[in-house]
Amino acid sequence: MFVCYFCEKEIQGITVVVDERHLAHISCDKKNKVEKAKTKWDNLGFLDGLKGHVRPEVAALYESCKTTKLVENLETGELEGVCIDD
Repeated sequence: MFVCYFCEKEIQGITVVVDERHLAHISCDKKNKVEKAKTKWDNLGFLDGLKGHVRPEVAALYESCKTTKLVENLETGELEGVCIDD
């Protein structure tokens, strides 16, 4: 029997590998990633003024765009304020 790393319930069906020792339900892993992204971007002040369901959605948008922005700026040679490490 395998147990989800996040919710600690028995895993049945499709799972995702969290790391070399842990498995999780796909939905639990997604919730965890969204929460981490929301916390990170909120701490940086990028979500100030946003409310409700918009906050995690905008955080996910920022998270998906950060590597794209880095690539675009590498082409122009400008890197200031672009790369935000986890």
